[in-house]
Amino acid sequence: MGKYIAALFLICLPLNLIAAEWLTKYEASLKTEYDDNKRLTALPHDNTFGSILGVKGKLGIQTEKTVVDLTPRARFSKYSSEDTDEDKLDSNDYFLDLNSLWVTERFLWGLNGKYSRDTSLTSELEDTGLVQTRKKREKIDFNPTLVYEFNEWTNLQFAIDFTRVEYKDAALVRLIDYDFNTVSLTVLRDR
Repeated sequence: MGKYIAALFLICLPLNLIAAEWLTKYEASLKTEYDDNKRLTALPHDNTFGSILGVKGKLGIQTEKTVVDLTPRARFSKYSSEDTDEDKLDSNDYFLDLNSLWVTERFLWGLNGKYSRDTSLTSELEDTGLVQTRKKREKIDFNPTLVYEFNEWTNLQFAIDFTRVEYKDAALVRLIDYDFNTVSLTVLRDR
């Protein structure tokens, strides 16, 4: 039965996808760290020793005019310290990245996106270095782009960037859910 489903799948695929170059890549890493002030606080605090396991997979396809990469990642952090359960640095963080590109004679279409589900202790520590509380955070980045090439020296770029960040129970801990959006139109001349 499985052979018939696989054969049907291959018959239904467009011919350019069958001729495409497919890529799969997997990585795993394990690191340990010691920090005497992980949260950069002047208040009394404990030293921490931690282990961080990271796993990552990449699935990609490339044709003459198309590139698509999908990359799921996960990071599992475990720390030993005297902190209470609410303030622990332990976390299980998940990420998904999409990068895609389609090229025609004069146009270049791009669609990139990122999703992350982590905690404010890990995400805010990396982003700002300031950590005040631990709450689950979900972040979505979405970025479609269009480039029109007038000639070999001049092109017009149009891009939209959309970011949404949401915290679990944000109002209770003085964190703010937010959206950040930009639209840009750029003319580039290189000569």
